[in-house]
Amino acid sequence: MNLSRWKTALIFALSLSGVGLGIACGTAPQKNDGPAPRLNDEGGWLEQPQVPASIRVPAGANLLARFHAVGTQIYTCKPSASGTPAWVLKAPAAQLFDAKENRAGTHGEGPSWMSVDGSSVRGKKIAQVDAPPADAIPWLLVQATAHDGAGVFSKVEYVQRVNTNQGKAPASGCEGEKPDAELSVDYSADYYFYGGVK
Repeated sequence: MNLSRWKTALIFALSLSGVGLGIACGTAPQKNDGPAPRLNDEGGWLEQPQVPASIRVPAGANLLARFHAVGTQIYTCKPSASGTPAWVLKAPAAQLFDAKENRAGTHGEGPSWMSVDGSSVRGKKIAQVDAPPADAIPWLLVQATAHDGAGVFSKVEYVQRVNTNQGKAPASGCEGEKPDAELSVDYSADYYFYGGVK
């Protein structure tokens, strides 16, 4: 599905829920001591993507879930190493959708992901590669560093960001902008969540 259609779905979801980007419509966490669930295992949705070796997950990892994200990358105007003002990533702010286009959670600062089931995962980037489109943010491999709640994200160990569309800050920089000025750039991406390595 193209970006404009996902943005339409996002606006519709927000109009129903009354919540903004970055805020999950959470329900009470359910205790889950069994195997991590696989979400929307239909029609190839849960097939591992073909990615460069540098962002592949470790051998033995199991794909637990995949969500499509639509939102923005938020940048702040900061001095670069050379002293020239530049747009620096502050945080993503996106809604997550499942294979049936149902709103499934949010993605925000950290990076972090929160499911509507109340579970969440936070991670750190360990590898990245350039995206095929020149104006798209990189593909990433993220390792989980913290979890909260019981649900789909409670057993996630690695996250891949792939199939990115747009999201880059202007290469021209932010000279002339006020210090700490912010800029939001539309983007979309697919996030794949893995467990079973430990």
